[in-house]
Amino acid sequence: MKITDARLRHIVGKPYSGAPQIAYEKGLSLRISPKGKVTWVLRYNFNGSPVRVKLGEYPAMKIKEAKDKRDEYKLLVSKGIDPRGNHIKLGVNSPKTISALIEYYIENSLMESNKQWPAIESLLRRSIIPHIGDYPADDIERADYVCLFKLEKERAGAKHATRLLYRFKSILNYGVRHGFLKQNHLNHLKGSDVGEMSKPVKRKLIDVEIGALWVCIDTLPYHETMKNLLKLTMIFGSRVGELRLSEKSHFDFEMLTWTVPAENHKMGRKSGAEIVRSIPVMAEEILKQQIEIEPDFKYMFPQYYIVKDKPLNQKTPYRPSLVLAQMMTEMGYTETRNHDMRRTARNAWEALDFPEKVSETMIGHKVHKGVQAHYLEYYYLDEQLDCYEEWCDYILRQTEIFLRQKREHGNLRVVS
Repeated sequence: MKITDARLRHIVGKPYSGAPQIAYEKGLSLRISPKGKVTWVLRYNFNGSPVRVKLGEYPAMKIKEAKDKRDEYKLLVSKGIDPRGNHIKLGVNSPKTISALIEYYIENSLMESNKQWPAIESLLRRSIIPHIGDYPADDIERADYVCLFKLEKERAGAKHATRLLYRFKSILNYGVRHGFLKQNHLNHLKGSDVGEMSKPVKRKLIDVEIGALWVCIDTLPYHETMKNLLKLTMIFGSRVGELRLSEKSHFDFEMLTWTVPAENHKMGRKSGAEIVRSIPVMAEEILKQQIEIEPDFKYMFPQYYIVKDKPLNQKTPYRPSLVLAQMMTEMGYTETRNHDMRRTARNAWEALDFPEKVSETMIGHKVHKGVQAHYLEYYYLDEQLDCYEEWCDYILRQTEIFLRQKREHGNLRVVS
């Protein structure tokens, strides 16, 4: 999209649903909130580390002014001077209000550490800023926060208020660590003080239910890409996102390995470690079928509603997950969602007596800790392959049992 004043005037201050970040040129980009707040952001490297800094907001800072500011900053960087240094020492850019603290946290921490930052930003703008956004951050007391969470509990529910507490508590802790706040008044509050704690639902399938799930996935009324994604999630015991973001280059069919880069899995951003899984024959066949859907695309699971060489949208598997759960419950089996496949696989591997370290490596957990973690980088690939092959055979056996029971008894569940 070409950036012009006319285009920005059309966006600013109006509901916006496009890309949250738009590159301009030479490290300069625009961040646009769902409410049409337009912010100039500059990226540069300093001492080998990536830096992102807010320059100003449009229309107060026009395109030419943003370019001039960018050039000024880059000149300082070229001389070995970090442009942020003097400003921070003078306190000019220190966030004073709750809104400013939230902005600073989003731009300097959240956007780097959490791929779901637009949704979190939207939550904060909807639930925090309207109540206390203009207040000085250091002047708000615990009682004020309790009042805020009470209002949000009445507006959106008890579980929402609790989630909001823990999200905002982390922001205030960030402000304390960076010297913007003297203390975090929320540290002594618990979720039960402001709302209701969510109780995790732990569902797992047993025996013939695993075969029923495999058949249900195969008969889902969705694109083959979605069915292949869910089948492989069941085989590997991986998170859906690990497959959704995968590129074809991550799969080595000579070595029979799938490498999940650190940036593509939940713990990778913290540990910097990749996940390496062996590829059993059944998964290899599904992957090769998937490649044939869009042979020239970079991503293994590209968007298919409007065909693009981009990973499936994070929300795309949600509706198939609901349909899958409905199909299972209609047959009298355990309601099953996407993440339940991961728990089901891990519990089945335990029942099949797979070695614990091998199972934990397959699921993507860290198995070497302390001194071992420093010296060992062993993925148990041969052991993984043996276990995955046995797991695939088990899935097929349970599928045959389910189909036989279905022929004999219809859709009713048969308890053995």
